[in-house]
Order: sequence, then structure tokens, then C-alpha cells
Amino acid sequence: MDLFKKGLTYREDNGNLWWMRGEVESSMGRVKDAISSFEHALKFFPGNVNLLLILGKTYGRDKQYDKALSYYDKAIGVHPNYGEAWRLRGLLCIDKGDIEAAKGNIRKAIAFLPSEDAEKKQALNEVLQKLEMPAGLPLEP
Repeated sequence: MDLFKKGLTYREDNGNLWWMRGEVESSMGRVKDAISSFEHALKFFPGNVNLLLILGKTYGRDKQYDKALSYYDKAIGVHPNYGEAWRLRGLLCIDKGDIEAAKGNIRKAIAFLPSEDAEKKQALNEVLQKLEMPAGLPLEP
């Protein structure tokens, strides 16, 4: 981390350094610090879908669901047919307890994920089947 601090002292305008710093902080479990670094990197890459998704995942790890959803929505705004963004949004809705929204997002993810993501599509179909079970039935057999 000292290298990043030193580098950013001289090159505070380097979005890539902020992004890398966020990745390192995230891997160390320093979620709030990672969020701060990713937010700073976003100033340099405002429409970067990957960075928007990373921010969504990181806010989700911190249980800041509404903030996470806002970043997934921004990513979808940039790339509306990006299946991975819809998949992540759907899974977050499950964590948030919004099952109806989760089902809609997962259906979109299945529709938009490319055919080479067959394993993800299959896993999402299984999640969707469990979500559509009548209330009161266990999700796990």
C-alpha cells in the first residue's frame, strides 16, 4: 500500500493507480477504503462498465444495497444488453430480499448472456426455478 500512496502523491491524476489501489484494498478486505479508491478512479473513467460493476459488487459486500444497485443501473445505462450486469443486479436483489425484482433481473441476464456463458445461464435457470417455488418451501432439498 505504501507504493500506491507514494505513487499517488506524485500522480494523483492517475486513474489506473486508484483502480489498482482499490483492487488491492478489496483483496485485503478493506471494503470502505476500496470503495473510496474505486470512486476516485471513476472520476477518470466515468462510463467504464467494468468499474461500475466493481463498485456495485464492493458496495454489495458492504451491504449498501441501494448504492450497489445504483452502480449496476449506471452500468446497464451504458450497456443495456450486458448480461453480467443484469446477473449481478439479480443476485444482489436476492441478498436484499426483493425476490420479484431478482426474478426479472435474472430473466434478463439469461436472455442477454452470450451462448458461451452456458454454465452461468444454467446456474441462473436453477436459481430462477428455486425463486419461483411457492412460498414456504425450502430453497435447498
